[in-house]
Amino acid sequence: MEQSSQPPVQAPGGVPGRRPGQVTAAAVILFVLGGLGVLFWLLAFLASLVGAGLIGALALILTIISLVGMVVAALQIFAGVRILGLQASGRTLGVVLSAIGVALAIVSFIIGVTSGTDVISPIVSIVLNGLVIFFLQQNQHAFTR
Repeated sequence: MEQSSQPPVQAPGGVPGRRPGQVTAAAVILFVLGGLGVLFWLLAFLASLVGAGLIGALALILTIISLVGMVVAALQIFAGVRILGLQASGRTLGVVLSAIGVALAIVSFIIGVTSGTDVISPIVSIVLNGLVIFFLQQNQHAFTR
């Protein structure tokens, strides 16, 4: 069997068979956001169960929102796992979830500014989700279909 004298072909900016550091960072950020999201929404869900007898319809709304929030947070963790495996579906899911995260954080920031409440958390969320989008877009060549 003859060996080729040509080096393996690689995408610009990448080493064959290696995951770029920015891709790993995007996955880790999604793990952190997803893990914190699951904890937060689990607490919100438990609070809605405790307050169910007191507030009725508001507790039902909080229960539904918290369940949806837990699913989204779990999807962030799932996207992080797929990103670590360099699967294009994980990259797509990570970008979509982070774009939604940026949009919701902008709304939260506007509400915070107009009502005089917390604006730091939305800014952190915008930065972290923005980094995920940037890192995944910069390294799209690393993902397989």
